[in-house]
Amino acid sequence: MKSFKKDSTIHKLIKIDGVIEMYELRYEESGVVVGYSVMRRVKKAIPFDTTGATYMALPSSSLWGIHGWSYMTLGGALKRFNILLGS
Repeated sequence: MKSFKKDSTIHKLIKIDGVIEMYELRYEESGVVVGYSVMRRVKKAIPFDTTGATYMALPSSSLWGIHGWSYMTLGGALKRFNILLGS
């Protein structure tokens, strides 16, 4: 599964279904799990493209709470993931 680093936290993709993704967040140095994120990919315009082409991206911080959520427990994250699949 894919992962990315933001600040000192590794975000590892642990579940995906279509545009819904769930990540485990771990501190890079200690490896301690610090939480989970559930995100719905959003459509964004390609910068400087005049054709109207788009791509799917993770939500920006301004869309957190609308297309992205943070959880301290795996159970809470799984619940949100399943709710999003039902919508």
